Amino acid sequence: MLAGVSESQAVLTLLDDPDPTVRDALAQRLVEDADLRDRCWAACAGDPPPILLEAVLRTDALGLIEAWGACDGLEAGWSLLARLHLPRQDHAPACQAQLDALAARAPHGNAGQVARWLAHDVGFAGDREAYDDPRNSHLPEVLARRAGLPIAVTGVWLLVCRRLGLAARAVAMPAHVFAAWDGGAWDCFTGQAVSDRQLEMWARTHGATSAKPFLAGADDRELLLRMARNLAAAYARRDDLVRGAIAAVLARA
Repeated sequence: MLAGVSESQAVLTLLDDPDPTVRDALAQRLVEDADLRDRCWAACAGDPPPILLEAVLRTDALGLIEAWGACDGLEAGWSLLARLHLPRQDHAPACQAQLDALAARAPHGNAGQVARWLAHDVGFAGDREAYDDPRNSHLPEVLARRAGLPIAVTGVWLLVCRRLGLAARAVAMPAHVFAAWDGGAWDCFTGQAVSDRQLEMWARTHGATSAKPFLAGADDRELLLRMARNLAAAYARRDDLVRGAIAAVLARA
């Protein structure tokens, strides 16, 4: 080891070695040596190289799965899912603060007014250009980018409405999730109102016999499992095998 260079710094440098045998040997050591892995993680200051990130994902997977199994609330579980994007961070406090700030600014009349405000005044919308990007499922990224999958932008609306004490539900149809409340419905992905007839047509054109079974709204666990399924598919399509495998387990938990 070079004088003045710590073991963790040396390992982080060698993770960029062009020789795959060197990288593979270090990857295995990082999985097996918890102390070295932790020191390297601390030394990389929140910007871990891919090999270290994969080692941490692998070794922290059981803890994430256990925490996920014990979590039923939408906000807590959704924040926990973000550890697939960046492990070993408590994403919940920052997400809570951003959602609190949105609720403080939002109209307090009804859930429909909140949906319109989030879409037209704040700019939340579906990500049409990179629909399959995993960031479109992670709460910290959705809040930062104001974009996401239908279930994600609807989830933000739902969490804001809950802070305001407004009746709101997520209608989890095949291939899409809509926002709904007594007297109306909204597509948070497109930023448009949706009629009962349109909901019925959506259900029938996507393999369901009727929209009625979906209109009562999905519970938090259903939404969380659907988010995990979305992530498992998105990561698999990117050959991000470790994250994809963990997300697939979460989707069945």
